[in-house]
Amino acid sequence: MTGQDDFRSDTVTRPDAAMRAAMASAEVGDAVYEDCPTTRGGAAVLGSIQPQPLPNEPDGTIALAAIEAAIKPDDFHHARTRLPERDFRPMA
Repeated sequence: MTGQDDFRSDTVTRPDAAMRAAMASAEVGDAVYEDCPTTRGGAAVLGSIQPQPLPNEPDGTIALAAIEAAIKPDDFHHARTRLPERDFRPMA
């Protein structure tokens, strides 16, 4: 890689031959059994989170039905669904 790379989207920075070779030779495994070094980084490891993006309504809120539908079952394959207490703000 040369210069400055922009990873906001896979279409912003075009992978060169070296990047494609690195992707093709990357060691992979099963994340559930913790044998995939590729998935041991990122938000889950660095922040102890599993982001679950939800669509906003036109007024900026999130529909309760969308939140309810995103709640994961109690299963070790899923992170526990919750919001940190510090993220709750009273409505003005």
